[in-house]
Amino acid sequence: MGDSREESESSEQSVMLSDIGKGESKWRRFLCCRCFAPFKKLRRIFFTAKGFLVCFSMYIFFQSMVSSGYTAGVSTSIEQRYSLRSSEIGTIISAGDIGSLSTVVFVSWFGGSGNRPRWVAGGGFLVVLGSLLFTLPQLISGLYQPSGSDPNSIDGDLCQSNYSVFNPDDCLNVGPKNSLYMFIFLLANLIIGMGGSPIYTLGTTYVHDAAPVRSAPVYVSVVYLVGAIGPAAGYVLASQVENRWVDPFQEPSVSPADTRWVGQWWLGYFIAAVFVFLSLLPMFLFKKQPPSNIVELNSSENSELNEELINQSTTSSQMSFGNSIKDLPRNLIKQLSNKAFTLVTLTMCCEFTIVVSFLTFMPKYLQEQFSIDSSISALLCGGVLLPAAGLGIVLGGYLIRRFDLDMVGCAKMATFTSILSICLIIPVFFLKCGSAPIAGVTIDYPTESDTISDHGELPLAECNQNCDCSGVYQPLCYEHVTFVNPCLAGCQMSVNGSFADCACLGNPAAPSIPTGACEKDCFHMMAPFLVFVFVVTCVTASAQTPAIMITLRCCADDERPLAMGVQFLIMRLLAYIPAPMYFGAAIDMACILWDNTASECDDDTGACAIYSPDIFRYIYFGLTIGVKLLAFLLAAALWRELFRRKKCSENGSLHESTSLPTSDSIVTPTAAS
Repeated sequence: MGDSREESESSEQSVMLSDIGKGESKWRRFLCCRCFAPFKKLRRIFFTAKGFLVCFSMYIFFQSMVSSGYTAGVSTSIEQRYSLRSSEIGTIISAGDIGSLSTVVFVSWFGGSGNRPRWVAGGGFLVVLGSLLFTLPQLISGLYQPSGSDPNSIDGDLCQSNYSVFNPDDCLNVGPKNSLYMFIFLLANLIIGMGGSPIYTLGTTYVHDAAPVRSAPVYVSVVYLVGAIGPAAGYVLASQVENRWVDPFQEPSVSPADTRWVGQWWLGYFIAAVFVFLSLLPMFLFKKQPPSNIVELNSSENSELNEELINQSTTSSQMSFGNSIKDLPRNLIKQLSNKAFTLVTLTMCCEFTIVVSFLTFMPKYLQEQFSIDSSISALLCGGVLLPAAGLGIVLGGYLIRRFDLDMVGCAKMATFTSILSICLIIPVFFLKCGSAPIAGVTIDYPTESDTISDHGELPLAECNQNCDCSGVYQPLCYEHVTFVNPCLAGCQMSVNGSFADCACLGNPAAPSIPTGACEKDCFHMMAPFLVFVFVVTCVTASAQTPAIMITLRCCADDERPLAMGVQFLIMRLLAYIPAPMYFGAAIDMACILWDNTASECDDDTGACAIYSPDIFRYIYFGLTIGVKLLAFLLAAALWRELFRRKKCSENGSLHESTSLPTSDSIVTPTAAS
């Protein structure tokens, strides 16, 4: 027994040494030949399919954390810090998908014939670079001073009668103050998106090729599962850094409940850059050919058939874009000529538009609608949206397997989920907290009537008309009424940070008023709202698995990878990229007071100081219902088309060579997708 064990170990070492001479790197040669026996044993454990899966999963976790969840979680701080609009925040988030779309075809063609782990690791360096670039505005912008909190400019915040006439020549040399920061953020997220493109085109195929045949679906499922957990971790990280003041060596001048609060948004990008860098280094040690695995299989024909089906079903879920760039237009036309494929792809675009809009702007909605700070909103989004989406995907796969749904059944399920989610969104319109009373914005000034200004205009009245006030948001609270700033409240004195002798309060004997908006207790309405959002997200995500099954079944076997690649391109073009942009532009329409509104040189640019909760709710969920209605119509048309195909097939009008596989032979990719 001892001799046979020694012979097997020596033969194994000789095989290892023979592999080393076949183009392996110097690092692997060092680990194999010049190290002690424990390192050789570590190599045998590490350079396997499971070893790559662990390294690749760690990298995906940190990459998806920074690219998906974290940016949305700290978006309100970035918006407030650099005077950006919601539409500009949406453009920054869309830049990630633009970067991914611009490189995914190139990476798929050229990286597929090279060392795929090193291509993935090379993309990881771009993710590190983009994350560090995200922190650059914090280094060059100086200390953050909330509007109206500078003690050296207290006198300028008061009501003064020395009104100055605006001279247009004063704005000749004034440029957009946020243009440089906007460019840096766009470039940073663009680079992060470019770096992440090899993950699902090269990394998952390497995992599939390295895994044992029977375990390949499980390995691929782990990759997608970790990719879904990463964004949730990004929201959790955002909630932690949002509790910290943006400048670590400066005392905060406002409380976290104040809308002018800016958290330490840049810290998460630095943390992500460090962990992404550490997680990508081991992937440079893997060679071009995936590590082989010994798989014990029965020699019966049945096991050989099962092996072929497992391998075919998992491979069909991988993306491909053809063999050359010349073939891409022809492949696009070929796939889009398939009516069922076009309808299911457009339906998925509508459904993912809703998911993207929720992940991007739900933290802002929670803050504005229920008056919670940014850290709590980020934590709630990570704890509600991502688990709901994961549960919906699993539920969709279970229903397909439980009822053995064919293509017509999957289309029927997609149609039902669309109309159900519409019915569930309608009650959200009635879950409201009401608008906060703001003098001149939502209610009249206490001293006079008919003083509510139009949306976006400076709230002026007779008590402050000659005060030369600006639109800087520095709120004051008096008897449950918020005033935009001390000047618009008609205050003419300041005492230790508080303001007195305010003409617009309606009480000349009023005591001094500290800064800060009036609090609004809406926490009791948030619990039922989150329940509805959880159910809507779950129902919406449950349509993803039936849509993927229809995509795989409505195409020929050899066209499935191409269909997945074309669908990836279309969904980026019609859902992931434009959705944050037009949802952000729609949300900007709910703004009733812009910060620095009275600055003629700014042309009403900058962050929104006050949103109307009612208008925000109607626009946000009204647009959501509109997209959902379109998804319902497309799903119904898909149901009709597939039902027609099924009838024609039953009548024998379809050729036998174009027959579709049964649900039993293709149900495995559901988990992997």
